[in-house]
Amino acid sequence: MRDSVRTLSWLVLWGVLGSGCGAPDPVPSPVPHDVEMVKAVDLLEHGDAAGAIPLLVHVVEQVPSNSVAWINLGSAYALAGESPPALAAFAQAATLDRADTRALELAAQLEMKAGHWREARVLLDQANRREGYSPRILTSMGVVEYRAGNLDMAEAFLSQALQADEHYGAALYNAGVVQRDGRKDMARAAAYFEGYLAQAGQDDTRAADLQAFVAQHGVAPKAPTAAAPVPIAVPTPVPVAVPTVAVTAPPASVAKALALSKASIDRKAYEEALVTLKQAIEKSEDPDLLWRLAEVYGVHLGMSSKAAATYKRFAAAYPDDARVALIPGPVPAAPVKAKPSASQAPTVASAETGAELWTQALAAHRRNESARALVLYKQAVAKDPTLFGAWHNLGLVAKTEGDLATAQQAFEKALALRPDWSDARFMLAVVLHERGDDDHAAELLDELLIGSANHVKAHYLLAVIHAKANSRGLARTHFEHVRRLDGDGEFGLQARDWLKENERTSPPQPKR
Repeated sequence: MRDSVRTLSWLVLWGVLGSGCGAPDPVPSPVPHDVEMVKAVDLLEHGDAAGAIPLLVHVVEQVPSNSVAWINLGSAYALAGESPPALAAFAQAATLDRADTRALELAAQLEMKAGHWREARVLLDQANRREGYSPRILTSMGVVEYRAGNLDMAEAFLSQALQADEHYGAALYNAGVVQRDGRKDMARAAAYFEGYLAQAGQDDTRAADLQAFVAQHGVAPKAPTAAAPVPIAVPTPVPVAVPTVAVTAPPASVAKALALSKASIDRKAYEEALVTLKQAIEKSEDPDLLWRLAEVYGVHLGMSSKAAATYKRFAAAYPDDARVALIPGPVPAAPVKAKPSASQAPTVASAETGAELWTQALAAHRRNESARALVLYKQAVAKDPTLFGAWHNLGLVAKTEGDLATAQQAFEKALALRPDWSDARFMLAVVLHERGDDDHAAELLDELLIGSANHVKAHYLLAVIHAKANSRGLARTHFEHVRRLDGDGEFGLQARDWLKENERTSPPQPKR
């Protein structure tokens, strides 16, 4: 991914002089370690790592609590090609300042350069939790997955980055690279690159190539909008913001078996799904059939050994499939008939972190395997309750699966972690509306509109709630906002229809 890691290049020297060395009051003699720090930074800026290292070693010996000195020592070692001492210095900096993410991100860069994807994932997950759902760090997590060959997870993380900031240039650029070089979807790549070019500066060295690419491949068609809500109905839920990808249609027999098995799973007829899949695989083995068979064994029937054997067969037959990276260690067992006791409940391998489970859940979510994603998101938040993204997406898939109680709890947890996250507030209002608590839903929507006055769907849902309560004046006010903001869009047209059907009529004039 050309230039993909440049998204973090500003961290190498940024803030080097910012920890007590900026513009202090004049003193007769500067502190010796400040002088050495300044000299070391100057050497680093000119690429002289060999000259900077002894100076920075002396600084950290004098002031071992200076995290910025450790960051720059790590940067000097990295520039000199000495990764082990660089990683050790970055680890010391990260320990000294637990609010700063720079050392973790720089260490992740080194691990990425060495192809140590698991180590890079762990470091970036720690950084992401420090900064709080950062689009920059999520972009780096997507870069790691792309370079590791996991396209589904790369798309998921880059989409999460764009959900956090839809105009974030690095995420737009890297999402375009994934589509261009990974998916070979040139039209979608052109759409991302066009978004990137809108943010790029005039001196961007990539601009000319990207402009030529966009001109050649045209602008990608707009993504299909959500299904139009009927008047006085809840708007469609906001899905995970991941771009759709063109896929090759499976053979008719495989498609039929997948559809039948899914229908059986939805009815909790797991043995029936097992028979359908085994019969289909005997006629024509297919990666999607084999993967679903493994999931039925492990997730739904609790047959861990059978699941492990099927996953092993999958990995051997399709080593280049991105799902190989998602094969779990011990497969979670789920008793079918008896209610599981505490000792029988599905377990998570201790080696799997919350972040690793989250990435697996994102990939399942990306493939529209909502039941599987639901299980994995639950495991992720059980392992690490601070994962905002896992809570938010757990709410989305729980709503898709019709589990409104879980959806409400998940969105409440997400909102507690990120009170400023408008999507979590809106989706919590949607769920509360569907559960019949319109008063609470209206309160949340009013709060959302204080900070996001042009949130079309919030206005629409408030109009729906007020119309249902026969508060036609308030409903009219919010429908007018929807019509003004959405124009000929789906919600704008629905608002226009309601307003037309509910036009004000003048009172009768008195007769003489």
